[in-house]
Amino acid sequence: MESLMGLTSLPCLQEKGHNRREFLYYTSNVQAFRQGKYKIRKVGKNIELYDLEADIGETKNLAAKQPDRAENMLAQMKKMDKQIEAGMRPIGTLKE
Repeated sequence: MESLMGLTSLPCLQEKGHNRREFLYYTSNVQAFRQGKYKIRKVGKNIELYDLEADIGETKNLAAKQPDRAENMLAQMKKMDKQIEAGMRPIGTLKE
């Protein structure tokens, strides 16, 4: 294994609390970004925005109702993509 970045889940599993980050970003065929109680997903041109405190099952897409929040979060995802491409934000990797 080589360079896997992240936070340990052990405190949560031991019921000693949990680690929190300012945000969580995931990119693959689907891009997802969580900040606070909101999560945005981008699949192709489809944008989905959810309030995870009110809708943990992600059944109510708020992107049309909260376009400013959706645009702000999309802009942050684009910025992170550019930082990853430039090597400014390292990503975790696994080697078998």
